[in-house]
Amino acid sequence: MVQSGALFAKSDDGYWLDTGTPAAYLQANRDLLSGLRKGPLAPDLSDRGDGVFLQSGSVVVGEVVGPSVIFAGCEIADGARVERSVLGPGSMIEAGALVVDSVLMEGSHVAANAKVVGSILGPQSTVGQRADVRPVSVLGAGSMVASGTLVDGERVSG
Repeated sequence: MVQSGALFAKSDDGYWLDTGTPAAYLQANRDLLSGLRKGPLAPDLSDRGDGVFLQSGSVVVGEVVGPSVIFAGCEIADGARVERSVLGPGSMIEAGALVVDSVLMEGSHVAANAKVVGSILGPQSTVGQRADVRPVSVLGAGSMVASGTLVDGERVSG
């Protein structure tokens, strides 16, 4: 390509990040939430004015700290806390649960008094009561972390 003159490069000041690892994927989401990466978060989001963006149809009784995105159909129970995270459509966070710096995909469920920090939960995954999911864990689609289990930087298949 060089010899034929068909190879080109162009400098660009735009945002670019290789998201090929779980840590980089989480970083890309944090960068989007913080505004470092420009662009719309998603269509039909309303800003509460505190860095929390919501789609309609969610029930948020617990505490949400921005920047966070809560997609349609999520439930955050009284006594639950979500900080700097993305909750995919239909995700459920039960009473006493804590979700921090994480991305939960569609239909994820974090049971009562469980903790998820710096991790990725695949679609329809479940974290049981009092379970502790630590950075940088990845739960596959449909996976289940049993009650009281510690997952520390592990991959859990569905």
